Amino acid sequence: MERMAEMIETALISAMQKQNRPNPEKLYTRSQAARLMGKRYNTIDRMILQKRIATTTDGKYISQRAIDNYIDGGK
Repeated sequence: MERMAEMIETALISAMQKQNRPNPEKLYTRSQAARLMGKRYNTIDRMILQKRIATTTDGKYISQRAIDNYIDGGK
């Protein structure tokens, strides 16, 4: 069930990106970003609160650019 919810959420993110910009930047949910970065969800939340990684203005998503910025120098 959780996998189905992730698939739906990923599809919605993709659809939103296509509507808003011609060349969308990849966005991840906190759990997707945690998995991608090899970290726990709680660690991602803590990083956001400490402003070590940026989110979208609504706080729901983390961009690939924010992940790259963290990896390049924000550790």
